[in-house]
Amino acid sequence: MTTEGFELEQAIHGPQVAFEVDDLLIPISVNGAARSRMADFLLALSEIGSQVWLIGKAPTPETAGLFSRQGWSRFAVCDGVDLPEELTPLLTVLPVQLLADFLATARETNADSFRKDQEAYDNAGSRFQI
Repeated sequence: MTTEGFELEQAIHGPQVAFEVDDLLIPISVNGAARSRMADFLLALSEIGSQVWLIGKAPTPETAGLFSRQGWSRFAVCDGVDLPEELTPLLTVLPVQLLADFLATARETNADSFRKDQEAYDNAGSRFQI
């Protein structure tokens, strides 16, 4: 199992072509200018058929309707409160980080190891500075 994190525009302009029906995507919806792009992204994912767990508000009434689909869920973050765009990521990214840590622990892996416990990946990682 692989987990990747992408900024919205980055996901739209590349990795989207690698998303599969069996993938679970967890986009984070924030207030502000990115709402229309998030709507585009969610509509694109609905065409691909991937599962989606949206954190935050559905950006448009059209995308809100997508969450009646099987495999699509929305998790509220301060519904009914108009948060400043700058504050929203802080309240949404932390739960995703905790979820990643929980899943890594359940699989008895270290999400921050960069696979250095495996010789090939340790050798590969020694080729560059992180």
